[in-house]
Amino acid sequence: MIKNIGVEISQEIFSILKNGKCLVFITTYSDKGVPHLSAVSTIYPKSKESILITMLADSVTYKNMVWQKKVILSIYEAGNIAIHITGRAGVLLAPSRVHPLMHVSQIDVIDVTEEIPMLINIENGIKWKHASSETKVLHDTLIKELQECAAN
Repeated sequence: MIKNIGVEISQEIFSILKNGKCLVFITTYSDKGVPHLSAVSTIYPKSKESILITMLADSVTYKNMVWQKKVILSIYEAGNIAIHITGRAGVLLAPSRVHPLMHVSQIDVIDVTEEIPMLINIENGIKWKHASSETKVLHDTLIKELQECAAN
Protein backbone atom coordinates (compact mmCIF):
# COMPACT_ATOMS: atom_id res chain seq x y z
CA MET A 1 0.00 0.00 0.00
CA ILE A 2 1.32 3.46 -0.96
CA LYS A 3 0.53 6.50 1.18
CA ASN A 4 1.28 10.05 0.00
CA ILE A 5 3.15 12.02 2.67
CA GLY A 6 3.46 15.39 0.91
CA VAL A 7 6.17 17.62 -0.51
CA GLU A 8 8.67 17.56 2.35
CA ILE A 9 10.39 14.89 4.39
CA SER A 10 9.21 14.22 7.93
CA GLN A 11 11.27 15.09 11.01
CA GLU A 12 11.95 11.34 11.47
CA ILE A 13 13.42 10.96 7.97
CA PHE A 14 15.31 14.24 8.36
CA SER A 15 16.95 12.84 11.51
CA ILE A 16 17.76 9.51 9.82
CA LEU A 17 19.48 11.32 6.93
CA LYS A 18 21.26 13.71 9.26
CA ASN A 19 23.06 10.98 11.22
CA GLY A 20 25.46 10.40 8.28
CA LYS A 21 25.13 6.62 8.42
CA CYS A 22 22.13 6.07 6.16
CA LEU A 23 22.30 4.07 2.94
CA VAL A 24 19.85 5.30 0.31
CA PHE A 25 19.02 3.80 -3.06
CA ILE A 26 18.83 6.26 -5.93
CA THR A 27 16.98 5.45 -9.15
CA THR A 28 17.75 7.37 -12.32
CA TYR A 29 16.73 6.89 -15.95
CA SER A 30 18.82 6.89 -19.12
CA ASP A 31 17.96 8.88 -22.25
CA LYS A 32 16.24 5.70 -23.49
CA GLY A 33 14.15 5.39 -20.31
CA VAL A 34 16.15 2.47 -18.88
CA PRO A 35 16.15 2.61 -15.05
CA HIS A 36 19.41 2.44 -13.11
CA LEU A 37 19.64 1.76 -9.36
CA SER A 38 22.61 2.61 -7.17
CA ALA A 39 23.35 2.94 -3.46
CA VAL A 40 24.51 6.25 -1.95
CA SER A 41 25.93 6.61 1.55
CA THR A 42 27.08 10.24 1.34
CA ILE A 43 23.75 11.97 1.82
CA TYR A 44 22.69 14.83 4.09
CA PRO A 45 19.48 16.88 4.40
CA LYS A 46 19.79 20.59 3.66
CA SER A 47 16.21 21.16 4.77
CA LYS A 48 12.92 19.25 4.74
CA GLU A 49 12.57 20.25 1.08
CA SER A 50 16.14 19.65 -0.13
CA ILE A 51 18.72 16.83 0.17
CA LEU A 52 22.42 16.89 -0.71
CA ILE A 53 24.34 13.90 -2.08
CA THR A 54 27.87 13.26 -3.28
CA MET A 55 28.45 10.97 -6.25
CA LEU A 56 31.29 9.83 -8.46
CA ALA A 57 31.17 12.12 -11.51
CA ASP A 58 31.91 9.29 -13.93
CA SER A 59 29.13 6.97 -12.69
CA VAL A 60 26.11 5.96 -14.77
CA THR A 61 23.84 7.23 -11.98
CA TYR A 62 25.43 10.68 -11.96
CA LYS A 63 25.35 11.00 -15.76
CA ASN A 64 21.68 9.94 -15.85
CA MET A 65 20.86 12.34 -13.02
CA VAL A 66 22.48 15.29 -14.79
CA TRP A 67 20.72 14.44 -18.07
CA GLN A 68 17.26 13.51 -16.76
CA LYS A 69 17.12 15.62 -13.57
CA LYS A 70 14.37 13.49 -11.99
CA VAL A 71 15.43 10.91 -9.39
CA ILE A 72 13.83 8.68 -6.78
CA LEU A 73 15.53 8.18 -3.42
CA SER A 74 14.43 5.10 -1.46
CA ILE A 75 15.07 4.77 2.26
CA TYR A 76 14.55 1.53 4.19
CA GLU A 77 15.07 1.75 7.94
CA ALA A 78 14.16 -0.01 11.18
CA GLY A 79 10.59 0.42 12.34
CA ASN A 80 9.11 -0.63 8.98
CA ILE A 81 10.19 2.60 7.28
CA ALA A 82 10.01 2.45 3.48
CA ILE A 83 10.04 5.98 2.06
CA HIS A 84 10.37 7.06 -1.57
CA ILE A 85 11.34 10.64 -2.35
CA THR A 86 10.83 11.88 -5.89
CA GLY A 87 13.02 14.87 -6.59
CA ARG A 88 14.62 17.14 -9.14
CA ALA A 89 18.43 17.05 -9.08
CA GLY A 90 20.93 19.72 -9.93
CA VAL A 91 24.69 19.99 -9.61
CA LEU A 92 25.69 22.15 -6.63
CA LEU A 93 29.48 21.76 -6.57
CA ALA A 94 31.60 20.22 -9.32
CA PRO A 95 34.11 19.04 -8.42
CA SER A 96 33.82 18.49 -4.70
CA ARG A 97 36.39 20.34 -2.58
CA VAL A 98 37.19 16.99 -0.92
CA HIS A 99 37.86 14.82 -3.97
CA PRO A 100 38.20 15.90 -7.63
CA LEU A 101 36.23 12.89 -8.96
CA MET A 102 33.22 13.51 -6.69
CA HIS A 103 30.44 16.02 -7.32
CA VAL A 104 27.89 17.44 -4.88
CA SER A 105 24.27 17.56 -6.06
CA GLN A 106 21.13 18.98 -4.55
CA ILE A 107 17.83 17.14 -4.84
CA ASP A 108 14.75 19.29 -4.35
CA VAL A 109 11.82 17.25 -3.05
CA ILE A 110 8.83 17.00 -5.38
CA ASP A 111 6.87 14.28 -3.60
CA VAL A 112 7.28 11.90 -0.64
CA THR A 113 5.44 8.60 -0.42
CA GLU A 114 5.48 5.85 2.17
CA GLU A 115 5.24 2.26 1.03
CA ILE A 116 3.70 0.14 3.74
CA PRO A 117 5.10 -3.39 3.30
CA MET A 118 2.27 -5.92 3.41
CA LEU A 119 4.26 -9.17 3.62
CA ILE A 120 7.39 -8.15 5.53
CA ASN A 121 8.51 -5.94 8.40
CA ILE A 122 11.70 -3.92 8.04
CA GLU A 123 13.34 -4.51 11.40
CA ASN A 124 16.90 -3.30 11.05
CA GLY A 125 17.13 -1.37 7.80
CA ILE A 126 20.21 -1.91 5.67
CA LYS A 127 23.45 -2.76 7.45
CA TRP A 128 26.71 -1.74 5.80
CA LYS A 129 30.31 -0.92 6.69
CA HIS A 130 33.24 0.83 5.05
CA ALA A 131 35.46 -1.25 2.78
CA SER A 132 38.62 0.12 4.42
CA SER A 133 39.88 2.76 6.81
CA GLU A 134 40.62 4.99 3.80
CA THR A 135 37.04 4.80 2.53
CA LYS A 136 35.80 5.66 6.04
CA VAL A 137 37.96 8.79 6.06
CA LEU A 138 36.70 9.77 2.58
CA HIS A 139 33.07 9.12 3.58
CA ASP A 140 33.36 11.13 6.80
CA THR A 141 35.08 14.01 4.98
CA LEU A 142 32.41 14.05 2.25
CA ILE A 143 29.64 14.07 4.88
CA LYS A 144 31.36 17.02 6.56
CA GLU A 145 31.45 18.83 3.21
CA LEU A 146 27.71 18.17 2.74
CA GLN A 147 27.05 19.56 6.24
CA GLU A 148 28.99 22.71 5.32
CA CYS A 149 27.04 23.06 2.05
CA ALA A 150 23.76 22.58 3.94
CA ALA A 151 24.70 25.35 6.39
CA ASN A 152 25.17 27.85 3.54
